[in-house]
Amino acid sequence: MFIVLASSGFFPIIHATYTYGLARMVVEGGATYHALAALFYMTGAVVYAVSFFLSLSLPPKTVVAASFAKKDLGRTQTRWPEKWAPGKYDTWGHSHQLFHVLVVMGLGAHLAAFATAFDYAHRLGSC
Repeated sequence: MFIVLASSGFFPIIHATYTYGLARMVVEGGATYHALAALFYMTGAVVYAVSFFLSLSLPPKTVVAASFAKKDLGRTQTRWPEKWAPGKYDTWGHSHQLFHVLVVMGLGAHLAAFATAFDYAHRLGSC
């Protein structure tokens, strides 16, 4: 769902690149920054999705046994990178934080793309 919502903002850029060409969109629309934002958004979503799909691969008996033993399988055995070093990523660097850091980096790239387009439009005096 996140990938679909995040990519919906890039469809106009893809269309404009097809219509006007890549060189023009890099200068006028900040297409390079839009591509970088898409890369950050998609990477963040994939990091978090891998963690989710790893949790689905556990046998049901393991999940039930862990719930009775009050063990946390959700964070230490199913999340990437937490599953490779349990306890090391309890405070900093766990998968949900990685997702948010990548989304914020994507927002920064998105801002740079809009600033590029804004600057170009105001230099021409067309706004």
